[in-house]
Amino acid sequence: MKTLLALPLAALILMSGQATAACTYIQNTYSGIVPANSEVIVQGPFTITGSNGCRQANITSTITGLGRGSPPNLVIEKLDGSIWRYADGGNRSNASVLGSLGTYRVRHINNENVPKGYSGTTRYGR
Repeated sequence: MKTLLALPLAALILMSGQATAACTYIQNTYSGIVPANSEVIVQGPFTITGSNGCRQANITSTITGLGRGSPPNLVIEKLDGSIWRYADGGNRSNASVLGSLGTYRVRHINNENVPKGYSGTTRYGR
């Protein structure tokens, strides 16, 4: 009797394991200089889909200033049709998005009259 109950339970566990594949994560580290009053795309555009087991976008990005002063602004954006829309970020050292699947990019923005050096890391599931 116990064997008869255990077999269907084992089959359910195996089937559920196949349905939930692990999301593959990519991490990139980069550094550079954002010229005065300009911006650079440091990661992307990259598309996060459900084909590798990702159920939603999970993006984290950090930035550290190199040299004097604060780092450039860090912004994560999502492509909406043909327009890039703000997802998270600003004047702080990290940004993250936990949201819908889609195409994203990470930008560093320098609104000051002097160049700004940076070092950063972005991690996302794909």
